[in-house]
Amino acid sequence: MQPSEKARPSGDLAEGGSTAGMNPEATEPAETAGEAPGETGTPSPDAVREDRGSPEQAPPAKSALRETVETVLTALVIALLIRSFLVQLYVVDGESMFPTLHHMDRLLVNKIVYRLRQPQPGEIIVLEDPANPRRQLIKRVIAVGGETVEIRNRVTFLNGKPLVENFTNPVSVHFSDVQPYTVPEGYIYVMGDNRGGSLDSRILGPIELSKVEGKAFFMFWPLDRFGKKPLEVPRTYME
Repeated sequence: MQPSEKARPSGDLAEGGSTAGMNPEATEPAETAGEAPGETGTPSPDAVREDRGSPEQAPPAKSALRETVETVLTALVIALLIRSFLVQLYVVDGESMFPTLHHMDRLLVNKIVYRLRQPQPGEIIVLEDPANPRRQLIKRVIAVGGETVEIRNRVTFLNGKPLVENFTNPVSVHFSDVQPYTVPEGYIYVMGDNRGGSLDSRILGPIELSKVEGKAFFMFWPLDRFGKKPLEVPRTYME
């Protein structure tokens, strides 16, 4: 079992923990036809004839090749903007989020939501690996700034209260207790659902909010698990 799951961008498809690009090409603005200058009201027949222009004044028609190139470049720019600011495809690489996510699962990640608000407990996020900025990890948010995390006998406590975590791997082994730790403001505490095989805040420490790249919100591959399991799990406490 790999110690950490990575999420690599599907643009390479060519996270990490789990890691789930496309190079922009500049394009010239598309040509548009403006309205002919004239007086307000119903145009006269002379005005209509002038607007059509003589054959010598008509702009040359674009070649099919040029139109194709412009269309492709425009599509690339739009795709780049979507990928950079809105939604990106990621491929899970590893088993640190098992059983929620499996190796080679494909996810959609919202890249704009955390520009508007901070990550919330229970959400699955893609973040930059603090130990290796060239790869991404995919983990679940356990606690936010100001909250205290503790693990005793395989049970996670939040501010002294035991959490219900039915999303974790029940047979995961080889992970130890964590002494009470208060997360600094501006940071979050993350862990993988496969607690015995995840590189997360228990080793890396708290994650700075600036390292968070987006929220995983939908799994679309493989088809037999298409959108079936909710990725986000609201925090609940044991009674």
